[in-house]
Amino acid sequence: MDAEFSAKIFQNPIILERILASVLDENYTIPNQYLRLVSKSFDHGYLSVLKKRNREIRIESMRASVFVNYEKVEIRKLVSYFKFLNSVVKVNVKFVVFGTGGLDLALRKPVHDAILNGLIKENYNSIEKVVGLTELCNGCSDCLRMSETCQEYGPIYPSFFENSKIPKHFDNLIINEPQLDWISNNSENLVYLENHLPLISCRNLTIAVSETRKNFINGEFVKTPMPRELVEMMIQKWKVKSVKINCRSMIRNNNHVKNNNREFITPFRLSDPFANTEKSKINFKLDHVELNLTESSQCVMGITSNVFDYYKIYINVIANIRRIFPTDYIKITGVNIQSSTLRQLFPVLSRLRETIYIENQPNLRVDVELFTTYKKSQFDKFHSFFATPDFYWKGQEHICTVEDSPISRVLQLFDGNRFQQGENLGKRISYKGKINNCVMNFDVLA
Repeated sequence: MDAEFSAKIFQNPIILERILASVLDENYTIPNQYLRLVSKSFDHGYLSVLKKRNREIRIESMRASVFVNYEKVEIRKLVSYFKFLNSVVKVNVKFVVFGTGGLDLALRKPVHDAILNGLIKENYNSIEKVVGLTELCNGCSDCLRMSETCQEYGPIYPSFFENSKIPKHFDNLIINEPQLDWISNNSENLVYLENHLPLISCRNLTIAVSETRKNFINGEFVKTPMPRELVEMMIQKWKVKSVKINCRSMIRNNNHVKNNNREFITPFRLSDPFANTEKSKINFKLDHVELNLTESSQCVMGITSNVFDYYKIYINVIANIRRIFPTDYIKITGVNIQSSTLRQLFPVLSRLRETIYIENQPNLRVDVELFTTYKKSQFDKFHSFFATPDFYWKGQEHICTVEDSPISRVLQLFDGNRFQQGENLGKRISYKGKINNCVMNFDVLA
């Protein structure tokens, strides 16, 4: 009877697929291909699971290794694996994301070509999202071709500006700081600059900013500034609704260039003294601005600690964001802090409040995601630790509340050998100014 019952279960494709999906580790499907040999139904169920898990292809590079959807694949086997996904699994790839991890220079072209020749092949017109791939080729003609159908694309390179002639709308467009310099350096004046921006629109503009890119200015090496007029032109001409700033320690092609055309271009840095930053003349407000610090080494230290003098300049970042990008809502994401006790969180929150309030910020909401290594039992003590009566900060009276965080984040963390998936939950500590209506939400997650 048991054998008959088992046979019925394993012959039911829906039940079998659910069983396989539950027992196959999300990041360890490839080594379990032997399950295909059990029976035809197992083969079909395994391929169905693999197909669903590879609807979006995300490729990460760690040292000399490549991970496809967080599973390790030898570089020499990339093309054959992609062909397997195409011909056997019959994956219909629409999204291709290449992570920002370091990849040896000699491996960039082989990996880039493997993605094009083994995965995408002739299906250029079906691709809706290409992120990071252009960093391997500086925007080759094949990658540029995919931009014609993509909703999310980038980083964009000079070829994009030179060849994008047809009006198009993007959901998200990505540009790296060095390309902003290339565009402004090759412009004769502001009219020329505006006339050579493509006739496109995008809902969100993502700008990747390098923290270590230097320029020789006034006899010293300083952080390379960005061309403000160009950024504002993009926001206005492309009808941008929101901006995401990726603060990264390093960016591919992180070359130190000489900035030209400074007679009509205003340089700016997010770490500049905010009092020297003129308020934007953009006549509308962005829905929100996100400051992502997942790959930051300097800004994240500057706004969560006052230990390192060199990084203290980043205390200007919130004030500068609001002066350059008009908005009433700023999100700070990807903040990892080394805090194992609740008491260690106090100076972090104090520094963040100081960063937000370096300039009085009426009618501003700031949400900050803080990733910690806390245990669940520590979250049970949050209310008694952080919930306080009304208090004053920078002359402003605030209400403090502690509640469950509405945010849940599923992250993939590399442990040195493989990726491990984990869900992050936690508590929200909120401070609301009674008079200036400034709301600060700190979501502490683990």
